[in-house]
Amino acid sequence: KMIPKYINVACITKENRNNMIDYAVSCINSGSGWVMNHTMFSNAAICINFEIEAKDVGKLLKRLNTNGLSLIKESIDLAENFSQNIEEKYKEKEIIGAINITFVHNDPDLIIKAPAVPG
Repeated sequence: KMIPKYINVACITKENRNNMIDYAVSCINSGSGWVMNHTMFSNAAICINFEIEAKDVGKLLKRLNTNGLSLIKESIDLAENFSQNIEEKYKEKEIIGAINITFVHNDPDLIIKAPAVPG
């Protein structure tokens, strides 16, 4: 069975934003994964782009559905359907992924000042 080249994971949380970002990054780093970059959308959401070896995707998805993070249905389906019996030749294949976390809270939007443009 072929493995996907790309995975998109979506989570939602009511927990502290900074703690959940740290937790998601630690989940990625605890296997063979590493964070490539991220994009913050005020204090409402973050997208973390990463790469990980195929053999660790299942573990990553299980970890991301704990500790105050909840995978949405499509991501739960991905976790349940991602092959646990990856052929040996694909185990170290790198998969590109994105984790989108939505933060549910009553805080006002963060005001982020744009840097002054010289000229």
